[in-house]
Amino acid sequence: MSDDEITIIIFTSLDIDNLNNLIVLAGEFLKWFTLNYEGENREEIDFKDNKTEIWSATISMANLILQEFTQMPDNHSYMLTRHWWDELRFRQIG
Repeated sequence: MSDDEITIIIFTSLDIDNLNNLIVLAGEFLKWFTLNYEGENREEIDFKDNKTEIWSATISMANLILQEFTQMPDNHSYMLTRHWWDELRFRQIG
């Protein structure tokens, strides 16, 4: 596998609720290796659509995390807390 393929598999298997901690969901990760890719069945189409949506969300949230990180003068470990993460996520709604 190429580095790009591995990156896509890992980033689309991340737990979006804990993206700041980079937690990979084992079930999502294993789907890449257990799904039968022989034809265009509904399961494959849904999997691809789901992974495309997760990829877009991950890129957007990673961008927000990087923006916040550069604006924090100190105490970067605060970014690892659930409180900070919920505040960042819900600040973008509405």
